[in-house]
Amino acid sequence: MRELTVNNTNDAENTKMFADARLQPQRILDAQKTVWLELGVVGAEQKTQGKNFLILGRPFEHDGKFYSRILNEEIRGTTAGYEGPTLEKFDSSDLSWQIKQNVAPGVPLAWLHEGDGEAQVLAWHQGMGGEAKGGRVLFNLHYKDSWTALFHEPVHEAAPKGGIGTAPRWIYEGYCEIFAAKIAAKLGFGYNMDGVYAEYARETQKIIDFVGETYFARAYFRNDAWSYGLMAPIFYEAVTRKAIAPPIDQRYLPSLIFRNEVPSEIRDLIQAASRNPKPEWYKRWVTLYGRSDTMPAIPLAMAMPGTQPPSPQGRPGGIPQPIPQGGPGGPPKPLGGPGGGPPKLGGVGPALGPAGLTGKNPPTDWSADR
Repeated sequence: MRELTVNNTNDAENTKMFADARLQPQRILDAQKTVWLELGVVGAEQKTQGKNFLILGRPFEHDGKFYSRILNEEIRGTTAGYEGPTLEKFDSSDLSWQIKQNVAPGVPLAWLHEGDGEAQVLAWHQGMGGEAKGGRVLFNLHYKDSWTALFHEPVHEAAPKGGIGTAPRWIYEGYCEIFAAKIAAKLGFGYNMDGVYAEYARETQKIIDFVGETYFARAYFRNDAWSYGLMAPIFYEAVTRKAIAPPIDQRYLPSLIFRNEVPSEIRDLIQAASRNPKPEWYKRWVTLYGRSDTMPAIPLAMAMPGTQPPSPQGRPGGIPQPIPQGGPGGPPKPLGGPGGGPPKLGGVGPALGPAGLTGKNPPTDWSADR
């Protein structure tokens, strides 16, 4: 057995934090459930268990293969929450076989870095705080502040296969950071985002601001089709190369470089809008905003003679225009068809038109539950 040389300057601080009673695995998972409850996410599932939080460190080579020790018992003790990992397989892609017992003298449990050479193992310990691994989460004792990965990595394991929990990366990592901050806050800790994940989080937050926290969380943790539909207008132009009307305020649109990476579930919903029957999200958008000739236009507010209707909100730069009221000095011209009377839905005239996005943008009724 040959020990590998790693930077151990962060070991003491990480050991202290991993041993903190507030950061026991079950406390992390319970905090996750609490946030789900507050967001109205029902039916979300966590694939991993507290016993499958694995703290790795002190790598070594043995018989030509490379391992890291699983240090749960050494750091926490068998009664402190980091008991021995489950060895049963979760599914066909499970990596339980990489957990090795008594692989070398004095090493009761180790993680086999299958397929990695010495350079790759050293790079992992130098550059990775944690990693989700098919039902297990790995934490690196040697990486600075790797204990904060306790808030982030289990979120990956709660995302169902497929959906925005697995692609594109800017969304699944961005939301993982946002949700990790919520878990940390529940346990009395701050959570600092930095690097590229912070940029991912900022771009993802724009979508959350548009659809609401509840619906984004339902999409992420439940692959909820209704919630995906609420995101569809944001990606409409990226898929169809046609602008959606009315336009969406820029503060809800991720940067184009990210918006062009459209989640497959949302792409499917947008492409379905060109067929019949129309998807639910498109029919609701049409109903609210008069997007199609087949749907009745929504009347603007009636104006009293000599007044102007408000300009449609949510359309920057719009200038209010008066509704024609007849000739100069003449009586107000009746609105509607010949003989006066109320205007008809779907008719033609200045009193009718598509609804504008509300000043709150998005409208409060866009994301209403079914």
